[in-house]
Amino acid sequence: MAEAASIVARAHGLTVVELRSRTRSWRIAHPRQTAMALMRAQTRPSGKPRFSCLQIARYFGLRNHSTCVHALKAAQFRRSAAR
Repeated sequence: MAEAASIVARAHGLTVVELRSRTRSWRIAHPRQTAMALMRAQTRPSGKPRFSCLQIARYFGLRNHSTCVHALKAAQFRRSAAR
């Protein structure tokens, strides 16, 4: 998870500490959603996701998985809107 967070943070000119903060500003929240989607997209050899939404949420210091679920939907929407 740390590697994905580091890659996304660097790409957006942020630190991992900023990415993992509770800040809701779009400058940080948008890359955080992207990082969550990237983490969830990582798979095991069996094809199953490597990290659950609960594991991802805990990495970012969130109370439950619902923010991760929202982030995945938002990232998917942005990808489809970009086409």
